[in-house]
Amino acid sequence: MSQPIVLHITNAPTPYRLPQYRAFQKELLKEGVRLHIHFLGGRSRQRNWNFSDEDFAELSWSTGSANAMLQESLQQIRKLRPAAVVLAWAMDGIALRLMLHCRRKKIPVLIYSGETEISARRRGQWIRDLVRIPFYKLANGFIAYGTAAQRYLQQRGVPPHRIEIAINVVDTQFFAAEVGAAQSSGEAAQLQTQFRTPSGGAFAAHLLFVGYLLRWKGVLEMVEAVAALNRPDVALHIVGAGEAEAELRQAIDQHGLQPQVFLHGYQQKTELPRYYAIADVLLFPSLTEVFGLVMVEAAAAGLPIVATRFAGATVDAVIDGVTGIVVDPNNIPEFTAAIRRLVDSPGLRQQMSQAARHHAATSLTPEQSARGYTRALLKAMARE
Repeated sequence: MSQPIVLHITNAPTPYRLPQYRAFQKELLKEGVRLHIHFLGGRSRQRNWNFSDEDFAELSWSTGSANAMLQESLQQIRKLRPAAVVLAWAMDGIALRLMLHCRRKKIPVLIYSGETEISARRRGQWIRDLVRIPFYKLANGFIAYGTAAQRYLQQRGVPPHRIEIAINVVDTQFFAAEVGAAQSSGEAAQLQTQFRTPSGGAFAAHLLFVGYLLRWKGVLEMVEAVAALNRPDVALHIVGAGEAEAELRQAIDQHGLQPQVFLHGYQQKTELPRYYAIADVLLFPSLTEVFGLVMVEAAAAGLPIVATRFAGATVDAVIDGVTGIVVDPNNIPEFTAAIRRLVDSPGLRQQMSQAARHHAATSLTPEQSARGYTRALLKAMARE
């Protein structure tokens, strides 16, 4: 008898999810279940990621096209005859039709969702909530990105027993190992010496932002908070690119921060560890964020995080007062005070660094995520 198959349908190939997919596959195989991933839109949303088909070689996968998402997904269901289907992009019209088709065929359907109360606050949200009611009532189970997404589902009437958390993570082992190696070898300290104050002295602390430069990422609030810090001996490294870059540069100029702010542009995953190694503190100031995987990377790298309270990942990735400080980035005095506290206390930074590494290694791993993913599927398949 052939092994049952789980068909995981998602939007587009993304290299940062590869460790998670591999962990899902490994955990399911322990239960005698195979995993096949179908990417709805091919590479239409590739952004600036560099990866090739070879990176997905260990997985069973297929790609569709953006103009035939529904038809090609139905073809995969007919071809594979899965024991369960995971819909992992959005609760939209295509997902609804796939769910109804699977229910007619008596195939359990699970929704993998990262939506939170904060990320759901947008214009026309009442229409979105109305459209999602069939999913809440008819799906056989839900897999939530994290605690905030789990709460959102429960507040929409989904019973707790139908929800499992498969924490949204990255390759935490990669970031921990690469940054740890850079620090133990002295490379991190050497990299820091490349950045000097105008007088030629060393910076007292290095702050880091990693992400797309978009207005809602809180980049202007971040510049304002660093300016209010009034510490020319504190460097701010910005890794990323985006449509708000010109506005960001203007804010940096207006506050006279040019000598202490360094813009490094967009960087691939392989280059990111060197910036985490340089940094003493990560700033994550998004004004709204479905999740925020950068905080998972930073925790694995051992960075204390000044984290927004408006991101889905914050409740899982940051232990307030232990691995970082949670703030409202709109409140500039509060934001600045959190940065100042960490800048002024190397001892506190060291304590939080150790706690962050431990938290990432024990709670924010692909293996931990895979256990939740597999629990959800086995429950749904058993009920059916």
